[in-house]
Amino acid sequence: MTQCQPQGFALLIDADNLSGSDLVQVFDYLDRQRYQVSVRRAYGGHEKLAGMKEMLRQCAVRAFVNQGKGTTDVALAVDAMDLLHSESLSLVVGIGSSAADFAPMSLRLREAG
Repeated sequence: MTQCQPQGFALLIDADNLSGSDLVQVFDYLDRQRYQVSVRRAYGGHEKLAGMKEMLRQCAVRAFVNQGKGTTDVALAVDAMDLLHSESLSLVVGIGSSAADFAPMSLRLREAG
């Protein structure tokens, strides 16, 4: 992270691969760094998101329930690409996941600036 903070930050969370306590740590860090997290989205299965319901509410994170096995990653990637190609793209996009599935997408976002 740089000294000069951007106007906005988009945080896209793979809730199937992170815990509520992981997310609390992420938001604490972003708050300490004074990032303005304008886009807050979590993608996952119904049970996983239900288990994080209170934390998601407290952190004002919008939940997106997947449509079956394997659709969480696709939904997150589609939203990231939509943000990339829209006028509302934040200067920084953070992907919260413990999976390496998003490495190609991260490279693509970085290439786009």
